[in-house]
Amino acid sequence: MVSEFYTPECERGVRYDDPALGIEWPIPPQIVTEKDRSWPLL
Repeated sequence: MVSEFYTPECERGVRYDDPALGIEWPIPPQIVTEKDRSWPLL
């Protein structure tokens, strides 16, 4: 949720499968968007 207009150039994120995060997902992701695959690694 946001309180301002959408500003794509201000958007930030990290990859869901970044090994530095060490997340063991209980179910492997079935659909990952190109945007989510393109976030940088830590």
